[in-house]
Amino acid sequence: MQLDISTGHITGEAKSASYQSIVLSVKDIDGRTAYKDMTLEMVGLLELISQTMPTGLNNSFYSEAIRMTGGKAPFTFTYTGQLPDGLVLDEKTGIISGTPESASYNNILIQITDSTQPQTQSLSKTIGIRTTSRLTITTPAILPHVRKGKTINPFNLHAGGGPSPYQWQIAIGHIPYGLQLNPETGLITGTPVDSGNMVMTVQVSDQNSQTAQKEFLWHIYDALSIQTQLLPDAAKDIVYNVTLYGKGGLPDYAWKLKNGQLPDGLQLDSQTGRIYGTPTRRSPFTFSIQISDTDSPPQVAEKTFTMEVLDDDLYIYTPDLPTARINQAYSGLIEAKLGMPPYEWHLSSGVLPDGLSMSSTQNMLYISGTPTTTGNFLFDIQVNDSSQPGREVIKSYAIQVIDTVKIDTTSLPYAAPGETYLSAIKVFDGLPPYTWAVIGGQLPDDLVLDTKTGQISGIINMQTAASQEFTIRVTDSAQPESMAEKQMAIYVFEKSITIQPEILPGAIQRQYFETDLQTDGGIGPFHWSVSYGELPGWLRINPETGTICGKPIQCGDYDFSIKVIDSGTPVNMGIKSYRLEIQCDNTPVLVDDLDASGTIDLPDIIIALQIMSGIPAVDYFLSDSEEVVSMDDVLRMLEYYLENKYVQNPGDVNFLAFRVPILNPKWEF
Repeated sequence: MQLDISTGHITGEAKSASYQSIVLSVKDIDGRTAYKDMTLEMVGLLELISQTMPTGLNNSFYSEAIRMTGGKAPFTFTYTGQLPDGLVLDEKTGIISGTPESASYNNILIQITDSTQPQTQSLSKTIGIRTTSRLTITTPAILPHVRKGKTINPFNLHAGGGPSPYQWQIAIGHIPYGLQLNPETGLITGTPVDSGNMVMTVQVSDQNSQTAQKEFLWHIYDALSIQTQLLPDAAKDIVYNVTLYGKGGLPDYAWKLKNGQLPDGLQLDSQTGRIYGTPTRRSPFTFSIQISDTDSPPQVAEKTFTMEVLDDDLYIYTPDLPTARINQAYSGLIEAKLGMPPYEWHLSSGVLPDGLSMSSTQNMLYISGTPTTTGNFLFDIQVNDSSQPGREVIKSYAIQVIDTVKIDTTSLPYAAPGETYLSAIKVFDGLPPYTWAVIGGQLPDDLVLDTKTGQISGIINMQTAASQEFTIRVTDSAQPESMAEKQMAIYVFEKSITIQPEILPGAIQRQYFETDLQTDGGIGPFHWSVSYGELPGWLRINPETGTICGKPIQCGDYDFSIKVIDSGTPVNMGIKSYRLEIQCDNTPVLVDDLDASGTIDLPDIIIALQIMSGIPAVDYFLSDSEEVVSMDDVLRMLEYYLENKYVQNPGDVNFLAFRVPILNPKWEF
């Protein structure tokens, strides 16, 4: 589209449908300038999508909409000719419905008129409609609207005219990602992960191997939101006209003032989201706007805005600048209003992102180029008008340059039947928050993806466990958005490895214990770990050999489970529960005087801990001779000190509890 600057005529051929606000200015011969915000709506060309209506089944209810695109609602539908007996056309909705009474094929001339202004669009086309007694899919071709990310109400596809049972399949295209078609029942279930108009062709087969196909259109809409981020400031006694934009949901939208107050003299159009009028009082204002759609029940979204009504003087109108992506073309516009054009623009302070530069016309400042460095760039823009003396205004801006979002996770952990699974798809770059979706394949049964966090969680069913491959897509929040996709898999342990022995041998307190666990089945090498509970203090399991060894410092019965994983693809796993009985050792404890002070006290324990921690230049003595102190000696001294000193001098015990972690956090007592 082009604007003739001498006549004010806007002419041309729009290449796409859009709805946007533009600012027009006009200057008279004396140099006086006026501005006005206007809304320009370009609607698509009115066209039929199909010139053949879906087939109807005799003596079965029929309800199908004339499929069209473009134009502006509301529409008017009329026809000439003869519909099949039993069918009628709704002139407001374009739905042909009723119960056909006989087999036939009819051609009718459809006339459609829209509400485009100032000149309506009209369309006349011949369409055909068949009714039959043979196998036919009777579910309407336009499926019920559903919301992205929300589990649908399951529904069945229906057919008639042939002997059941029926078999269902997708013949052309694919069912929307996240949804499933049951081939035995025609039941559709799941949670859609994409939005938009999805087209697929479904085929049904009857018991006599007769087939019928039908093309379905499915509109999947996104969650409702208010897309407008900031409102421009207004000027006192100057006409203001800004339109808010919604996204997602099920249009048409309704707008209302939820909280706060609009500037005096402004009002909100509840149908278009337009804030318009002439503000009469200079002041800042904060208010909340609510949008709702025609879903049932309606979706609702809300956003809080702040704007200021300024004096009738020069000001910078543009509230913010769009986000930029590295190595991609960028264009931002800053507009000034009032004062006396033409304007002069300057970068008052700060720096633009590398690769961007400024250029200007009489009224606008353009920032454009291809940014080459990521980061958040802060700067101030100054504008001067042509009055004498000149007036100037400075406004602060930020341009955030980001990279496209990327998936960091390369693989996901294995899942074990009957155990809780928890893992997250990690991403970087792009602009948070992110949205995750499974767009191909599926997760293992009983696992779910949190679309807001990227976390996969659940408990794998012991009976239905199966490994699955799938494609993950993550989308960032920038405008325009960026996305990344990656093929991933979650392998579920499908075979069981038997762990031996059946029962562990008994152990004795403070005496060395060792036992080797063995596997029956699986492919080595193996990895051993504790899957439930914990081993008694100072016992450890070797993750490579499965050997449990150490000196238990406490007696009693201890319950835990051991897990082993092999090196198969997919991997195999075994889990076994054990009880270890540790017999108490009542042998008297021998304690040594490490600092040769004549008494066994707290300094002896601290010296021993320093030695075990590897702290250099520590003099130590053990039974009047220089030897290495074993951990068993340290534990015996700790036990003796706590048993003999706690009651007499509890302050030392507190000192001990404080000092031990400071010396070496790796020792846990």
